[in-house]
Amino acid sequence: MSKPIDYSKWNHLDDSSDDEDQTCQPTSKTPGKTPGSLSATHVAQWTPGDESQPTRPSTSTICGPPDTLCPPAAPRLTVISLRRAPQTVAASRKAKKGKTHCGVQMPITFEEMPGWMVRKDPVAPDASVEVEKCIVCRKLPPAGREHFMVCSRCVREVSPHYCGQACLRQHFGRGQHLQHFCETGRYLYDSIPLRGNSAAVKYVLGWMDEDTYMKLQRRKQKAILAEIDSNGEAVVKLTVCVESYGTSRVYCVVSLTNESLPGHEDRTPPPDTGGMVYREHGTVIYSSFIVAPVSTGGLLHLQQLSPEMREVMHVKGVDVMQKTTYDLLSRQPPLFPAPLICDTVDSAFWRGEKCALSVDGEVFHWYFLPHDAHVLTTSLRDAAGQLFGPVGEERMTELLAGTAAAMCKRLMGVKAFLSREEWRKAIVQEITQRAGLHALFTRLCGQRATQRDVSVVSVKTEYIETVLSHIDAFRKQLVDYARDLRSLIGTGNSLAEFADMTAAQMRQIEEELSRVSFPPAMEERVARHRQPLRDPSVRERVEGGVVTLADGKRVTEADLALSVHGLI
Repeated sequence: MSKPIDYSKWNHLDDSSDDEDQTCQPTSKTPGKTPGSLSATHVAQWTPGDESQPTRPSTSTICGPPDTLCPPAAPRLTVISLRRAPQTVAASRKAKKGKTHCGVQMPITFEEMPGWMVRKDPVAPDASVEVEKCIVCRKLPPAGREHFMVCSRCVREVSPHYCGQACLRQHFGRGQHLQHFCETGRYLYDSIPLRGNSAAVKYVLGWMDEDTYMKLQRRKQKAILAEIDSNGEAVVKLTVCVESYGTSRVYCVVSLTNESLPGHEDRTPPPDTGGMVYREHGTVIYSSFIVAPVSTGGLLHLQQLSPEMREVMHVKGVDVMQKTTYDLLSRQPPLFPAPLICDTVDSAFWRGEKCALSVDGEVFHWYFLPHDAHVLTTSLRDAAGQLFGPVGEERMTELLAGTAAAMCKRLMGVKAFLSREEWRKAIVQEITQRAGLHALFTRLCGQRATQRDVSVVSVKTEYIETVLSHIDAFRKQLVDYARDLRSLIGTGNSLAEFADMTAAQMRQIEEELSRVSFPPAMEERVARHRQPLRDPSVRERVEGGVVTLADGKRVTEADLALSVHGLI
């Protein structure tokens, strides 16, 4: 028999309501560092003029300065003729059928499936009412009482609601609300990309059912887009992140960045959207504009999954981005996604996948550009393995995984991304500014110099050149991948024009890169990304079983969940 739970160590429910009606805001605590007392009374309420709680986060908390995130804005269009263009990679993927059947038959046909739950919104339960119910017994607060109580260990905005101690203990006894859930919820609520979005944190932790969350998300998206229509330019920058957030399910999170119209820099994001305003830069970032599940549950942590399984999830992320791009362009008034989508990984980049849409009879593509911090971190690690062997690679991997990248404080523009000398500066900056990296770098170079009886300076130079050789492969792929980039927003009809480079400058870079040969580690990674998935059990573990629709057609559980909510 398992050891009984000692509830005496569990704080009681907190039913204080002094701040219930105030706008939800994330706490100012350092992510991951939980204070000694987790009482909800410690949740800070941001008030105008309170200098201790700034109205915008520090630039060190996001991936880069806002002024580098969006290209110049284009004039708004009032009418746009748009249809889906053929997408050969996605079409070939979706033609494959799973081999298992989960024994479920849905009452909808394949034609009815896309957006089925979206169309049900007018008659679906009110999401605002659903979230007020006790998470265990589903009771509503009694008349005259606006809210139930919340867990005193959790951030108030994230905690499930409970009608009493009995329901809290039952939830805890089922393993659905352990102490590490409280700490994870606090960390996620304070951290990019779910920062300030309490509904998204609840959903990821399993404290909100999918239909309720998706309805809330659609309502928030309408509010966000209305705010952009009133205060922002017609151009948005998209970022995609595929992550498990410490749970057994993997999510695709889409971030949206928008520049302000002149005179509209003092913007107010809708409540509980996590919007971050950078007034001096005239930019607002909605880092969790979309949270979409790209796997079923029951998986290990994302980093513990096989490369093949991660690849399947990243493929689903591309599908989500395709639909996001379509939705933004097809609305009235349209919003124009910038042609380069920032990606926190590089699998779509190496596969050469693009989002393709036909606009007024012309096909335009949106490209996945890996975040420069990811490029640099990957290159530092692989170069360590090449020069210092497996032990050096292991030590470098451990350090890089446990520290924040200095590169995350800024984003390189496309022109800088293509420049070898800019990358050389970035490498030196990363080595000198990233916590612990300079000491490890010096130690590894010293050991290598002793083994080879050469100077430490020569080994340091060799390592930097090795890192650059890995980055050269990224630069070469970018030129080949996005050479024919054409922008809907008036920023160029080629990669050179988009990067504000002359044709002669681009030819010089192409000539330089024509002599580049991929390092062995890079060749292995590229081959893995481009290898077709041959094992159907991998896809089944990620996407679940196959569901039969009313017309006899079959889809995977993951595709069904995404499609009925209009996410693919």
